[in-house]
Amino acid sequence: EAELHVVGGGHPESYERTEGVTVRGYVEDLSDALAPASVYVQPSRMDTFPVSVLEAMRAGLPPVVTDTTGTRSEARRIDPSLVVSPTPASIAEGVATYFDRAPAERRRLSDRARERGSTFDADSRRAAFAEAFRRVLEAL
Repeated sequence: EAELHVVGGGHPESYERTEGVTVRGYVEDLSDALAPASVYVQPSRMDTFPVSVLEAMRAGLPPVVTDTTGTRSEARRIDPSLVVSPTPASIAEGVATYFDRAPAERRRLSDRARERGSTFDADSRRAAFAEAFRRVLEAL
């Protein structure tokens, strides 16, 4: 048995009438929405580097992402099977492949997601940006 929780705006109204789908809309604290989840799915056809994937990883959720999103590199580091084509069939197959794994393997992927996601906390990203900016200014 599975449930789909749609967080954020821009979804078709029909989702709200679909059995097994809960539309949460905008949430102030994404960690509340991620807490009960087992896997995070980013079905984008194109997305530069969605922060929501990194937030999910920090929460220990392995992300199933499309190969047209910038976070595919991070998902691939967790496990290459988490990167799929941006088609409904491929996305569904990616989710099914994840759940077909043994519980111990899913926990391992969760731990790897949390580990990779932790490198994207705000403080370390701010420090990395400041250092890169300093090097650019130094080169001028």
